[in-house]
Amino acid sequence: MSASNADNTLAKANNLGALRANRAVRSYVGRQDVVDVYKFQLGSRGSLNIALSGLRADADLQLLNSRGREIVRSRRTGSLSESIRRVLNAGTYYVKVLRVSGNTNYLMQFTPSLEPGNQNLWGNYTGVATSTIEVSNLFGQYVGTTQTQISTTVTIGRIKQAGGANESNPFNLTITPSPGSRNVEGAIELYSAVPYNIQGGFLAQYWTFQLSGNRLSGSLTNTYASQSLDANFFNSRREVSQGFWNYWSYDVAAGTRIGGTVTANEIRLRISGNSTDGSRPFVTDIVVRRSTS
Repeated sequence: MSASNADNTLAKANNLGALRANRAVRSYVGRQDVVDVYKFQLGSRGSLNIALSGLRADADLQLLNSRGREIVRSRRTGSLSESIRRVLNAGTYYVKVLRVSGNTNYLMQFTPSLEPGNQNLWGNYTGVATSTIEVSNLFGQYVGTTQTQISTTVTIGRIKQAGGANESNPFNLTITPSPGSRNVEGAIELYSAVPYNIQGGFLAQYWTFQLSGNRLSGSLTNTYASQSLDANFFNSRREVSQGFWNYWSYDVAAGTRIGGTVTANEIRLRISGNSTDGSRPFVTDIVVRRSTS
């Protein structure tokens, strides 16, 4: 990264995304660029070591919480390397490299050691998805809402990998209707990430979410429609000619939200958004319990 004032505030921080493996950043602070700010997420509790080295002048290292409040600061003098080591909960954090005197390049290295606590959540959960969908007719006119209840399975497991890329979520999440309900009204099918055997291995991460304690929140950030890799959809009735309706699969639009609670025994989620064509606003509430079979 080059010297710039664009990353001097929390709002404009360089977003490193989820730290799941070692990460290194090279940049510069000096008279014209006195601070660099970085944002990152931890998907689970664990220890994190941040090392600042390669200094030719004095710079400090500061770790902040999601509200921008200081957790700890390393203040060694001169060109001595700085380091921070802390045990942190899952969540969003910021780190600042602050010029004290002079001009210097730097190498900042992140070494996370996250606890495998999410593995206790892995497994299949079965229950019901209740969907409320606003329906429009052939002419785009609103004609009412439908409400359905569909037997549904939620599966939590190891993050997906492909082509050297790792899913950045704390775990992989899939939501699928029971086999006999896949083609009926109200069925919803969601995938947080899917590996594809194309281009030497390609990972399509559709959803980005965080787990803080037992609370999950996030959104659908990429539909991969331009690559024809849409994988998230729900079924709703559609008027194919005036007065004649059938069921149709609608792709879920980017920006659709997901939130709720996840425990080792029960998952409660709400998904709220729209179809990609904007014609089917919907809300789906899911309540599932760990399957014993």
